[in-house]
Amino acid sequence: MNQLHLLKTHYNFLSRFYDLSDWFFEKFRYKQIRPIVWSHARGKTLDLGVGTGQNIPYYPNHFAKTVGVDLSEGMILRAKKRASLSGKSVEFYQMDATALNFSDNSFDSIVSTFMFCVLPNEYQLQALHECCRVLKTGGRLILLEYTYSNNFFRKLWMKILSPYLALVYKAGFNRITMDFLKLSNMWKLETDQFLYKDIIRLVVVQKI
Repeated sequence: MNQLHLLKTHYNFLSRFYDLSDWFFEKFRYKQIRPIVWSHARGKTLDLGVGTGQNIPYYPNHFAKTVGVDLSEGMILRAKKRASLSGKSVEFYQMDATALNFSDNSFDSIVSTFMFCVLPNEYQLQALHECCRVLKTGGRLILLEYTYSNNFFRKLWMKILSPYLALVYKAGFNRITMDFLKLSNMWKLETDQFLYKDIIRLVVVQKI
């Protein structure tokens, strides 16, 4: 049984409690950040790792089409309910980020919030290649991810929290997504900034 199958099984179970477990961070941290993330999106957009749909209320109203995909059908079920309550038109698919079932050059933007900090490092390059393939030339990949702080005490606290994060969310602060982006000649960096202290990082790259 590979790690992606284990992730799918775990998140199918977690989907029943995910919004409750994430409530504090969503209300007091992410809610202020998501509109900034989505301000970088344009045209037909893929919400990669849509989860329970916490991004959905922030989808720009003028978007003609937004597509949400997730590895877990349990998470998608809750995202569908959120889309219905928000009155947003979204197409949902249960799909693996490392093997997207879309044609080349399908999207103008891809937004991924906190998915790459869940995806193990050994799958990240493949997922980024898939993002590049389904983006149009000039399209944007917009990532919001956690990273270890450079502040000694903050980093220490994050290291203390790491086992909990790995147990509950199968996530880590030690993903090397930026290294994979830099290794590739497929991307041009547009934005690299912290949106919360020096631990939540927004990265926007353009497909060359």
